[in-house]
Amino acid sequence: MALIRSSDLVGFSLMSQDVRTLMPPVRRIRQEQRIPTIGGGIHPTALPRESLDDFDYVCVGEGEEPLRQLHERIREGNRDASDIANIGFNKGSEKILPVECWFVRDLDDLPFPDYRFARSFVLRENPPGARPGRTMVRIPSAPAAKRELFRSDALLFYSQRGCNMACTYCSNSLYHAMARQAGARWYRVTSAGRVKAELQSHLSQLPGLDHVWLNDDDLLAREPSELEDISSFLKNALRVTFNINAIPRHVTEEKITILARNGLR
Repeated sequence: MALIRSSDLVGFSLMSQDVRTLMPPVRRIRQEQRIPTIGGGIHPTALPRESLDDFDYVCVGEGEEPLRQLHERIREGNRDASDIANIGFNKGSEKILPVECWFVRDLDDLPFPDYRFARSFVLRENPPGARPGRTMVRIPSAPAAKRELFRSDALLFYSQRGCNMACTYCSNSLYHAMARQAGARWYRVTSAGRVKAELQSHLSQLPGLDHVWLNDDDLLAREPSELEDISSFLKNALRVTFNINAIPRHVTEEKITILARNGLR
């Protein structure tokens, strides 16, 4: 709790499976430190009104720009978010849900996720022989110490947002409906050039990784030329292997041959 003492806003991204784990610290932050909290991710997006029982604010859908605007508003001493897209909030005993829905139109416009970890912490299990439980540990800057902390040789990476299908059992169906109402697109991809630049940046900050998990819902929705550009860069420039997610609808012998030749595992 000491880590957030000077914070203006504390955010949590959650699926429904995370509610039981996250609610105790959220309640402590609200009750003991009186710091505003916001919940985002698929759980508050699907259940915004119910989520406002636990959070001061919720982000329904994408949050890059709405969260920036909310943070600036709170820093100015104003907690009213009624004119900020995607943000719901508690106003006294009333729950105000967002009216406007915002989606980023070009994923290439977003900054890279920050893997420098200059002021970052991770919750990890205590080592054998220590008191059972978990401790918040600052992420070191030295490459060897960073590798020891994470104990992983793989990077989880996203080059797309959403899925171009909308199966009713999947959260993508909810996001597709929201995007249609907003006159926007849910399924979007970054350019191959952006993918290569971002991967190169991340791996330079996380030395020792030799495998990339391209965790898009369906990498094979891309054209063969893009798959060749990205996968050959992984093999020849970054010298890493990779694995993917794919939907059978877009699997072709040509695409699998390209990826297998360039290190698909």
